[in-house]
Amino acid sequence: MHWQIVVFCCGDGSPERFLVGGRSMNPVGHSSYNERRSPSFEAIDPMTAEKLIPNYTAQDYATWQGDWELWDGVPVSMAPSPFGPHSAAVVKIIASLVSQLAECDAQVLTELDWIVDQSNVIRPDVVVVCGPVPERHIESPPALIVEVLSESTRQRDTVYKPRLCREHGVEFVLVDPDTKSIDRNRVQICDDCIVEFDASLLG
Repeated sequence: MHWQIVVFCCGDGSPERFLVGGRSMNPVGHSSYNERRSPSFEAIDPMTAEKLIPNYTAQDYATWQGDWELWDGVPVSMAPSPFGPHSAAVVKIIASLVSQLAECDAQVLTELDWIVDQSNVIRPDVVVVCGPVPERHIESPPALIVEVLSESTRQRDTVYKPRLCREHGVEFVLVDPDTKSIDRNRVQICDDCIVEFDASLLG
């Protein structure tokens, strides 16, 4: 198991408490969410963590300040703004998908939360949904998720998100801007729409 130290902040942005955590980070106690704020955490001995992990929900998530994902009821702080190659890869993937799906009943979106269930909320780099643009968040399984790999999110992008997508029947594509590679070449989505991925886009 991999453990890391994370600093979480209170509502005014100042550091509040330290957290020791790995796959399941470990908040202590539920906070009162009368205003948008970050959840509170304490430093925890990993040996006792399983007994102390509360189960936050999508409703709690909606009140938090800052950028988070929710994994199995546990808040996970999102990485800082990505570097240039990551952002450039996202833009190129979006442009390619928009072009290929021009005749399909599908929408290419970015920076939009997928509320998987009451214990899981993720925000993919790129997501494709069949039908119209959601009014708010994505609340049913999308057709396709594309994640652009970065070191700070490697474990999430290579282990957790692919598994979550498999469990919900969502196509998943991983793009690595460092090696200029894409793990899939062709995907069928939204019944009869085919999208292809060309790694030369990353050159």
